[in-house]
Amino acid sequence: MRRNLKPVPYKAVGTVLFVFLMALLGTGQALAKSKVLSIELAFDHIDVTSGFSGAQIEVFGHRRDKYTDVAIVVTGPEKNITVWRKARILGAWINRYAVRFRKMPLYYGYAVGDGEVFNDKQLMKSSGIGLDSLIAGKAELKNPSINATNHEQALISSMQAEHVYPVEPLKINYINDYFFRTHFLLPANAPTGTYKIRSFLFKEGKLAETDIDTLKVEQVGLNAFIYGAAHKHEALYGIFCVVLALISGWFVGILRIRP
Repeated sequence: MRRNLKPVPYKAVGTVLFVFLMALLGTGQALAKSKVLSIELAFDHIDVTSGFSGAQIEVFGHRRDKYTDVAIVVTGPEKNITVWRKARILGAWINRYAVRFRKMPLYYGYAVGDGEVFNDKQLMKSSGIGLDSLIAGKAELKNPSINATNHEQALISSMQAEHVYPVEPLKINYINDYFFRTHFLLPANAPTGTYKIRSFLFKEGKLAETDIDTLKVEQVGLNAFIYGAAHKHEALYGIFCVVLALISGWFVGILRIRP
């Protein structure tokens, strides 16, 4: 005896999925509308070749409330850095006192608007904007009697001399009340890796909103091959360099012997 099977209610399932997707879309639009600040990068990847002489990180942004203040911070890949201070021992100046700074960015830049909020050093430091916030709490003292202030100043001055830390903040250029742009100079000696672009929105003297984007700076071509070989296959790279130097010297010697 055959049973009458009820057809699958495809229309009902489709209706439920449609309502569900529309609900998600509506939620996403509501979240997008709730954001006051948004930024975009002109490009999210920078190629470093053998002839690389520097680049610019172009940042564009939009704020929905013109009565707000905006700041942009760019940080490069991080690394532990040890700063030594020399001391005179037995008539010779040698490295004596060391301070280790944890997870210091190898590139740092920041741009601010013209609002009064940026004169509040404590607010800027607590928000993570500026060189004071960059160095705060990252020093590891092996000797508690060491004053880390001199080491901090030496580290900042050294990075500024290499043009990877700013001497003073850049300015955000407002195209009108809502749209703005700024750019950061990436020098030829800038480290490769992932860069973080953080945006900060201040409302009535308080941090109201933050966001983050990323930028890749990578070596390409022959430069990338040599860099990868030197770091991933140190022994083979060293042997190859020695052999290449011997062959080059032998070849130059032959050229000189010929009449």
